[in-house]
Amino acid sequence: MKIFFNLLLAISTFLFFQPAWGAEPIEEARAVFVKMVTAAKANDIEGFKSHILPRDLAEMEKEGATQMVMMMMAEDNPAIFHAEAGKGHIIFTHEIKEEGPGSSSSMKKIVYMIKHEGQWKFGTPQ
Repeated sequence: MKIFFNLLLAISTFLFFQPAWGAEPIEEARAVFVKMVTAAKANDIEGFKSHILPRDLAEMEKEGATQMVMMMMAEDNPAIFHAEAGKGHIIFTHEIKEEGPGSSSSMKKIVYMIKHEGQWKFGTPQ
């Protein structure tokens, strides 16, 4: 479950991010995010795994969380996520607010894309 919270459903505040790039790398990373969502919706596990950092993929598989993360990501729409560039990574966030009679809650979905060997990969920053 640890990787599940680290990768997708982190309820947190942002630390200090230093803008490092313009719009082009953000769009490149978003394109990989779109490919992951497309693979998840098609239940293409190998295609999905090809976009994950090796260290994070190993942890996800060890915890048996790959399928669960894939199912959760299949529900995402990358176009509605806000992007912020940091040093060596791009963070996509989307806040979900739910209100009911006498209560309200919010959750923030966070997707980290890391530049790894010249390609954008889904994973956690170190």
